[in-house]
Amino acid sequence: MNLPIHSIRWKVQIGHAVALLAAIAALCASTWQLVWMDHVRRIDRELQDSERVFIKSLMHAAGREHPPTEASEKQHHPPLPESVMQALRDGKLALDEATLERFSDTGPGCSYFALADSEGQILLSSGYSSLDPAFPPLDHPELEEELRFRGDTRESLHHSDFGLWSVVGRDIRPEREEMRRLGLGLAGVGLGLWFMGLLGGWWMAGRAIKPIKSISHTATRIAQGNLEERVPVSGGRSELDQLASVLNGTFGRLHDALERQRRFTADAGHELRTPLTVILTETQRVLKRERSAEEYRETLVTCREAGLRMRSLVEGLLLLARKDDGRITVQPRLCDLALELPPLMQQLLPLAARAVVHIERDLQPVEVRVDPQALSTIVSNLVGNAIHHRDTPGGFVRVTCGRDGDTAWISVDDDGPGISPVHLERIFERFYRADEARSGADGHSGLGLSIVQALVEAHSGRVEVESRVGEGSCFKVILPLQQESKS
Repeated sequence: MNLPIHSIRWKVQIGHAVALLAAIAALCASTWQLVWMDHVRRIDRELQDSERVFIKSLMHAAGREHPPTEASEKQHHPPLPESVMQALRDGKLALDEATLERFSDTGPGCSYFALADSEGQILLSSGYSSLDPAFPPLDHPELEEELRFRGDTRESLHHSDFGLWSVVGRDIRPEREEMRRLGLGLAGVGLGLWFMGLLGGWWMAGRAIKPIKSISHTATRIAQGNLEERVPVSGGRSELDQLASVLNGTFGRLHDALERQRRFTADAGHELRTPLTVILTETQRVLKRERSAEEYRETLVTCREAGLRMRSLVEGLLLLARKDDGRITVQPRLCDLALELPPLMQQLLPLAARAVVHIERDLQPVEVRVDPQALSTIVSNLVGNAIHHRDTPGGFVRVTCGRDGDTAWISVDDDGPGISPVHLERIFERFYRADEARSGADGHSGLGLSIVQALVEAHSGRVEVESRVGEGSCFKVILPLQQESKS
């Protein structure tokens, strides 16, 4: 089942949605936390102000109106006389009206205070009894001061050296309600931003993968047989443009390879059809009636020549097929070209005699590692080609060999018509003939030079061509003196 979430667009969108949601949530949470911390700092300042008012009023009520000393300033509650402590216990110590007015409000956001002795008895408190200030357990006398949250209140708790506990607090329900509204607002804004980001991400993901869809559709059409199709390239330098260029190059090479394969198959069929036609025609002709022994002999000779041509063509095709698959194998051994080449040229003398061509040679002793069978095929094809491709009988073919540095070379030179520059770049293509008028009429299939090139490359060598139009041509095979065979 091809689910939508399996597409690149959906995967990109899901990743984008998760990352965007995390970023927006972190931003909203950070904003909420910063606003809350600002509220807490403001509340703490208000608590400090309220605490100073409370302590000042308490000192005034106790008859301590003189400014505190530096030592007493460090204490939240300067030492009180025993008479004052007793008045607090008896409830006879009253704060001034302004202080009582400050702590009289009992609505949201109000402030309150409470004072207790070391035994936990409340000595003095504001009227906001519902908040019920709680003091630490008496078994923790080391606690001197603390800012704490208790329910919906923020409290400042202090313990004096002589055992007096005090707490000044503030109701923070308005701030909590404000933070609740802020949280809802941030959540709404965050969801809105997230939704807009999803829409933008979907649009951007669509634009990003549009070239991929184009590549996919083009590849599909090419797979269906439209080999001329190419991926459109915008001309930019993005990774997808680079991919499109690479794929277009690959499709181009694939098209060329398939086109060569098509031509190769058509040419091979054409070349095989000629000898097959000869064999069938001759056998049908001779079987129509009784023939003499001489006629049967002539027919068999003709069929044999056609069969030999077919065998040569099939062997050439098999060798080139092995080259295409990287399976062409040669077995080189150390050979002296001055000794190996003469017997090979001797075998070509009858062919040269029929064309009234004189074979010349200038062979220098040079040892090279080469497969003798491959060397025979290379020389036979090059010399046969030089003898065959000439407009009139007569002329010469010169075979030379020698050494140049760390390479050995074999040169086949002739005085024929040469090769036109138009055909020079294609002469090593299979079944390619510069003179189409000779096609199939002379027993040559157009595979000779392709086979030469394949065998030379199997020896890690190369073939160079020099053509002098109207004056002849020269094929030069260059082989390294030390090379490993390709198989």
